[in-house]
Amino acid sequence: MPKRTMTILDEVSPYRASFTHPKMYPGNGACRKIFKLAKEFEQILRSENIYPTVLRITREISDEYGRGYAKGIDESDNIWTIYTGEWLDPERQYFMYSKTNPIAVHPVLVQKI
Repeated sequence: MPKRTMTILDEVSPYRASFTHPKMYPGNGACRKIFKLAKEFEQILRSENIYPTVLRITREISDEYGRGYAKGIDESDNIWTIYTGEWLDPERQYFMYSKTNPIAVHPVLVQKI
């Protein structure tokens, strides 16, 4: 992870207990700062492709040679074509890691629970 992400986590960490346990409210200024840092953290994760894409399978297709692939849509409404040997359940969501967009060839797929 980039150094900036670790710095953000270090800045937010002292406020964690205020939100996870009944404790004194840290104030509006601190909450705005935490929100701003969280948005920056999210942008870094997205731009660096650190966090996997959340994908919903919309259909599975087989070509005339019996090779299968799937179509899916991610959380940003991007359409994906996924070539994999795995059977993908259209009723489930998956975390997918692929550096090629919009086609993923044998990507890392983990079913979202």
